[in-house]
Amino acid sequence: MREGTRLLVFLAVMIVPVPVLLALLALGPGLENPALGAVFWPAKLCARLAGPGPEFGPPGHRWREGTPVQMLADVLGFCLTYVFWLAVILAVLKYRSHRANRVNDRAGR
Repeated sequence: MREGTRLLVFLAVMIVPVPVLLALLALGPGLENPALGAVFWPAKLCARLAGPGPEFGPPGHRWREGTPVQMLADVLGFCLTYVFWLAVILAVLKYRSHRANRVNDRAGR
């Protein structure tokens, strides 16, 4: 790959997923949205592992309060989501590059 192409791929892989993931978050009421649950499955998994927060409020209107463990699980979950999808993108790019090199080697023989 040429240097300009490498830079373009690097920028696309490192910068593009962030706004895409943030746009998906803005779509619905949270991770209960099926599309978001599929994309952010590591974040959803970390939130479930952290468990529900303590309940407070009147009996008819119970609320849940976030704890530091849940906040840490949320941050860790979103970081794992970003790393997972970044790894998927890099694996696809590597596979395509390997496949293109193999085709070029066969054509050169």
